[in-house]
Amino acid sequence: MTVAAVDATPRAEVDGVTTWFCCPGCRTRFLEDPARYAAAS
Repeated sequence: MTVAAVDATPRAEVDGVTTWFCCPGCRTRFLEDPARYAAAS
């Protein structure tokens, strides 16, 4: 999925890596278990 990285786009920084999300719900889910998604990025 392509996400537009603009100021209003939800994002999180984990271990120095910024990840951008399509919506706040995806950001919340990611932050619950970032290691689960590490291999996908």
